[in-house]
Amino acid sequence: SEPESKQGRKVERAIVRYFVRMAGRATPFGLFAGCAVGRIDTATHLTVPDRTTHRRHTRLDMEYVFQLAEALATSTQLRSELRFRPNSTLYRAAGRLRYAESRIVGNTRNHRLVVVDETDYLLATIERAGAGASLEALAAALVDDEITLEDAEAYLAELIDSQILVSELEPPVTGPEQISHLIEQLTPHRPVNEITQRLCELREGMSQLDHNRTANTPDAYRRL
Repeated sequence: SEPESKQGRKVERAIVRYFVRMAGRATPFGLFAGCAVGRIDTATHLTVPDRTTHRRHTRLDMEYVFQLAEALATSTQLRSELRFRPNSTLYRAAGRLRYAESRIVGNTRNHRLVVVDETDYLLATIERAGAGASLEALAAALVDDEITLEDAEAYLAELIDSQILVSELEPPVTGPEQISHLIEQLTPHRPVNEITQRLCELREGMSQLDHNRTANTPDAYRRL
């Protein structure tokens, strides 16, 4: 009500910043996100089609899905039922194994390169988990005259905690929608039926938002 006041000018600056981002920022974000396919030509000619041709696509924040998958994978009740595979960033160099480890620090996900020494047990476990394997199968393969089942299970827990092995719940960076991948992987596991059902409801709710040809209200998003 007082545009010339300190608070009024602060609001005006915020609105201008958002308008500039909406009009000129190449990186999509939030409800302002949009993308289209173009072609390379001899001259620049960017024309945005009429908004009636636009198609809304709503999804859960990728970081949220990653954190949910990580939380579910650490559940003692569910972990024994999941299949695990090697970290997709894992590679060998100079006689050692290297991979990218991700950790949440505050509200930000940070990545760092981790280097580990090769051992016969580690290489054998990584090979067995190549196509995905249960912890029960991986542990049984490690047991011998010197290694008990408890030792093998503790060793595998360390590999999971250090992200050398990751669960089948980890969302793909490309391919199907992360929520659909998560639902597909969780569906066979009864201990998380309630969570799976809730995710199905969320997916259906987002689909309804996308099929609505008019603008959705803020409450429609809050309900999700």
